[in-house]
Amino acid sequence: MNPSPPAWPVQPGPSQPKNGRLRAAWTLALLTTLCAELTYTAVAVTITWLLPLLLVMYGAGVLVIREAVVRVGAGWPSLVVLGVAYQVAED
Repeated sequence: MNPSPPAWPVQPGPSQPKNGRLRAAWTLALLTTLCAELTYTAVAVTITWLLPLLLVMYGAGVLVIREAVVRVGAGWPSLVVLGVAYQVAED
């Protein structure tokens, strides 16, 4: 009788190198800021010097929400609920 490897707990290996995850986080933070502010012209193009400050505000929120959903293992509905809660708290 051959012993089979344990089914639980399995330590997942990194699916991407650390550099790739960092790049994905920066991309998510940048796209969130640009979509939220420049798409609806909430920030005039002449005062785009505010974008680094807005990047901190939006980027931190979106990364916390994403990390919470990933760590809990929740799906899209939880992501939407947390996003709406973040928007209400931010306003």
